[in-house]
Amino acid sequence: MKNKYHKQINILLIFAYTCIIFFPNFIFELNISSFLIVIVAYFFLYLFFSIKLFFVFTIPIYFLSIIQLLFYYTINKSIISPTLIQISLYQSSFDERLSIIMGNGLLITVSFIFLAVLLLKSEKIKFKKISKLKSGLILILLICIAFYSITNSEKYQRKYNDSSFSLKYSTLLIVKQTYPLNLLRNIRTAYLIHKKTKLYHQQTTDFSFGFPKIQSNDKDVIVMIIGESARAMSFGKNNTSTSTTPYLDERKNVISFKNVFTPYSSTSSSLPFSLSRVEAKNWKNDMYNEKSIISAMRELGYTTFFIDNQELNNGLIDFYKLESDHYIKSNKLRSYDEVLLPILDSVLTNNTSNKKFIVLHSYGSHYNYTSRYPRSMAYYKPDHFKSYKIENKKAIKNAYNNSIRYTDYFLDQVISHLEGMNSGLLYFSDHGENVYDNEDGLIFHGYSKPNMYTLNIPLIVWLSDSKKLKSPEILKNVNFNINKRISTKSIFSSVLNLTLLDTAYYQQKKSVFNKKLKTEKYRYYFDELNNIIPIE
Repeated sequence: MKNKYHKQINILLIFAYTCIIFFPNFIFELNISSFLIVIVAYFFLYLFFSIKLFFVFTIPIYFLSIIQLLFYYTINKSIISPTLIQISLYQSSFDERLSIIMGNGLLITVSFIFLAVLLLKSEKIKFKKISKLKSGLILILLICIAFYSITNSEKYQRKYNDSSFSLKYSTLLIVKQTYPLNLLRNIRTAYLIHKKTKLYHQQTTDFSFGFPKIQSNDKDVIVMIIGESARAMSFGKNNTSTSTTPYLDERKNVISFKNVFTPYSSTSSSLPFSLSRVEAKNWKNDMYNEKSIISAMRELGYTTFFIDNQELNNGLIDFYKLESDHYIKSNKLRSYDEVLLPILDSVLTNNTSNKKFIVLHSYGSHYNYTSRYPRSMAYYKPDHFKSYKIENKKAIKNAYNNSIRYTDYFLDQVISHLEGMNSGLLYFSDHGENVYDNEDGLIFHGYSKPNMYTLNIPLIVWLSDSKKLKSPEILKNVNFNINKRISTKSIFSSVLNLTLLDTAYYQQKKSVFNKKLKTEKYRYYFDELNNIIPIE
């Protein structure tokens, strides 16, 4: 009776373990053939090894599956992307990593206990003998399933006709379609991206845009504000159904574009793209070969400042930040963005340079949303919630909209510092945000296949009266371009246009201040290998 009971418990434990390592293939809705590949592969291992040795070999997959399932059900609805792996392994601080571990301490503890029980309960480690015939038959079955799976997939048929077969592409497709192979591939991709990023400084040491130094001694201040997790549709200037921009609504010479998109939904990738001159079609190959708009402005004779409310994170954007003449961090990183205002005031007052290019990197609407604004600015209520779950959607959206209202206040305060000078301001966000907007039930950003909630970003420009008088056509051109569909690839040329530099040195078709600005043919995003994927 005792042995029988012990055997039943063992079977249940093995079944639970198997469900954990197989389950990601169910939730990703892969075709049945891809799932069979995994089953046959695991069965192949089981025939050779005892239960305990099988557990030992599949422990890495067990923990990867737990992490993947946690990620899927709590934040994202897809496989963990190379971008998120890169951020987690290379671009997050120790305290952020520790908070993730502590926040999921119970799950990790239970997982270890479950695994320990399995190993204690299972039989001794030993290899099993299996005939060559059985091995060969299983291997042939595995190949047949794989061949059938690939040649009948939509992706394969789009690239090849039914009568052709590419071993290289088929193998890659199996890897992309089958968990945990796709996750292991993403880990490798993240490492290669990190490796290339580290070589950026070495490869661009001698790089120059070849821009002439502007000879005029006229004073000029250009400010670029980088937002965080803000989406165009949540700004009142773009959407009359929301009241999130009361300050900017009262300002003159403020123009807001609502048809702007970024091709990435994560900061580490979107900002380098936005601040670089490299064309989208060449981005994959040349992104590590050119410096940023900050170096371009230095060549023109502007003293450059990067005032940061975010941490350095070992990404490509860090190199851009450090290209500035003066890199200044706020005394209290990741706090309310108004901590940047005294630093801005000091730069404007105490630095004697005639020409200044100032970048403010705000913390904007980064979660936790309720920490992005003081309680006195909690306009939408209720805005408190215990967790980012869909049942708290109303409070989460209220908190997010309050963070946008605070961004409106922050932008207005910056303009107040600039309005008596010959100056111009350009604000854009790195990416947007999901806030449980539809039936997909998505929250936050960073998806490998982003949607328009994360790609459609705000772009707001403001010109002082002095700047407008010097170049009256600029404001007219902005209003002429306001409804054109553009990408953040327009940032580089638009900043150069604000200097009133000769148009030979930047692309007129990319500047929002030039009437020749061209509409993008379609929206697009970059996949994890930086290939362009059209949206429409």
